[in-house]
Amino acid sequence: MAQCERTLDTGELCSNQAVPGTNYCQAHMRIVFRRATDTERVDTAPLPPLTSTSEPPPAPATKSRAKAKQQNWQASPCAAGQKPVFPGLQADDRDILVAPQGIIWLQAEVADTPARQFNRLVRLMGFLSQALPLSGQVRVLFQAEGANYVLHLTPDQSNNTNLSVFYDKASDATRLVNGRLYIGQDKAFVQYRDDGAPRGYDVPGFKAPASSSELLLVAHWGSKSLSLSNFTQTSLHDLCLHVAPLPGATDQAPELVYALVPPPLYPILAKYFHVHHLSYRLARLQASAGTLILFEISPRPDALIGEVVPTFILDYLYRLPRVVLLMQAYKTNDLSLLLQWKHRYPLHLPHVVDAFPSNEMLLLVADYYPNLLIAPAPQFFDGDHRLADVHLSSTRALQLTQLFDGAP
Repeated sequence: MAQCERTLDTGELCSNQAVPGTNYCQAHMRIVFRRATDTERVDTAPLPPLTSTSEPPPAPATKSRAKAKQQNWQASPCAAGQKPVFPGLQADDRDILVAPQGIIWLQAEVADTPARQFNRLVRLMGFLSQALPLSGQVRVLFQAEGANYVLHLTPDQSNNTNLSVFYDKASDATRLVNGRLYIGQDKAFVQYRDDGAPRGYDVPGFKAPASSSELLLVAHWGSKSLSLSNFTQTSLHDLCLHVAPLPGATDQAPELVYALVPPPLYPILAKYFHVHHLSYRLARLQASAGTLILFEISPRPDALIGEVVPTFILDYLYRLPRVVLLMQAYKTNDLSLLLQWKHRYPLHLPHVVDAFPSNEMLLLVADYYPNLLIAPAPQFFDGDHRLADVHLSSTRALQLTQLFDGAP
């Protein structure tokens, strides 16, 4: 029997026999977590920023500019009962330091490509969307050269007595993607609270720079000025259109499904739906990929197949080339969001729908086509498989009778 391959702390190889089919003994098959002692402080503070090669070189410093940059502010924990001096900071009803605005700095890591950094942004937005509505509270700015993102938070002030609840949720989401959360107002922001400062951070003796066009971010390790001159704001509307659905499970057969198909498949599918006792409506879409037909499919009231679209029909449509099967994921009075079958959207749809105007239809697609926004919403027409076979009964020229001879 094989020997365990675990190397002990002494540097020797474990002498126990390995469990059959594995390389380790019973004692070393699991990871054992050691409880932190009371003297070990768990540091959850964000690390200092990396030196980014994607940022443009700084402009030549004038004498006054060099003097301004000599000041390196440093945040420190704010004790209970202590009045903060940093601009915009105040204690809410939970005695936690909050501010009217927040900044999430999502800096590109060393090994990040633009695609990987965009994936971090989508994961962050997905986390945030699960906790709070994004429209009106989150703005996204991306760097034209590089892969850094800045998220500007403007929480709803109607419940500012417990504003720390909002920032706690934003902080938890930010930590999951290795980002940094700051709070403040205008151009000056200080690191949000963590385990090292449960009440929050303040900057003793702080004086805001006069007429600065850069963001000043102050943390426990020091301060950094961030120029936004090469950042561009993207709307939540446009961001959602660039986020593709991900594979996911489908719980049950739907009562109503949609199929996005090329026009040549329209006559074939129209007959297929009629044979299987399905009612359908259809709309013609003009997209960048060309003309497409969108079917709305449901069982007939008198159909023996029941009130839901049978699974075998869903599987058949799903396997057809260039056909995308969709289900209604969210609907308001004038807005309809369709999501590809067997997929999920990374963002929580009820918390992003306000980014879209009314009277639109959004198709969230993973295969064959990009996400499609149809504005205004398309007109659906009741379908009949016989319409695909309409033709003249005779090729004989029609005889037209002139009703008026044109005489006055």
